[in-house]
Amino acid sequence: MSTPVRPRIDHSRYARSTGMVVTGVLLLVAGGASAVMGSQAAISSSMSLYGSRDAGSGFFIFAALAGFVGLIVLVMGLSQMTTNIDLTAQYVAEVMRRQETGDDPASTAGEAGGGRRVTSSAARATEPEAVTGETRRSRRDQ
Repeated sequence: MSTPVRPRIDHSRYARSTGMVVTGVLLLVAGGASAVMGSQAAISSSMSLYGSRDAGSGFFIFAALAGFVGLIVLVMGLSQMTTNIDLTAQYVAEVMRRQETGDDPASTAGEAGGGRRVTSSAARATEPEAVTGETRRSRRDQ
């Protein structure tokens, strides 16, 4: 019985996107919070008799930088996420196409089986990385 041939995936385009998305969102939130704090400092300083005109400007500078960098990182993370989704969709479409056309050796048992369809659990059992219950027990006992 032959092992199933899996479709090729371009792994060079795959990368994790969660870290970039989370970092981008956190930087955007930090920038927004800094802008609010800067505006509160500017308002309270302008209401004070001895207030400064430059109060809160540091908050605004940080808010602008954090917001700009956060937006760029968020867009990069979302772009990578959509790339990963496209790669997954291409892989699934290729697997489904192979199963429908019969190009996949895992979809039929071959000449010895009389051309009958093989269930997904039987197809998985032919894969080299499949682990049977007996193998799991033997690994646990070691």
